[in-house]
Amino acid sequence: MAAPLAGIDREWRHGLSERSDFGVRLTSGLGAVVNYKRRLRDADGGGPAMAYIVGTGVVNAGEHAHFEATLVASGDERKSVVPFGGLRAMQVAPITAGAPSDSPTIGAFGGVQLGDGGFTVRPELGVFYDRSTLGVRSTNFIVVPAVTIQRRSRRADSPMRTLPVMGGPDAPGESARRGGILRCPVRGCAPSGPTPRAPTSILRSH
Repeated sequence: MAAPLAGIDREWRHGLSERSDFGVRLTSGLGAVVNYKRRLRDADGGGPAMAYIVGTGVVNAGEHAHFEATLVASGDERKSVVPFGGLRAMQVAPITAGAPSDSPTIGAFGGVQLGDGGFTVRPELGVFYDRSTLGVRSTNFIVVPAVTIQRRSRRADSPMRTLPVMGGPDAPGESARRGGILRCPVRGCAPSGPTPRAPTSILRSH
């Protein structure tokens, strides 16, 4: 019988330029993912702030290579309550003998960022198409709640965040990580995680 799984990811980010940054995420599935975020535009009267995030790594204790791509948008970063949302696609590929293959996972997520430039909390909810590789689910759609807790480093512009995420039961696909990061940022936070600046920025780089 299928049951939800919970996971906690930890991520560090470092600014590369005014519009881009680099992140390293340690996953609860005994893996590591690196990603690059690029801000496409700032929020103004003509529309939301937007950024894209691309990443790759190794997950599931070294059994699978992981690939991800996220497009995220957010509201006015100067406010203490900032809505965000986006689209995310992920794929894992077996890199060890006997590791099961998986289909791509695609979906959408949305939430709100609460706080300031020093500390933020981002509750989020995602809905994803994720085929059950092991056949333990009767549906290919999963609902993934996530909460991102982010604080800004005192030493530099490198925030550190913890991502508790709940998801589906398939270990090969690691559905538990679909909604976070991964977003976010990305958060626009996304489990892969956009990074803030003072007062608060979901999509702006350090």
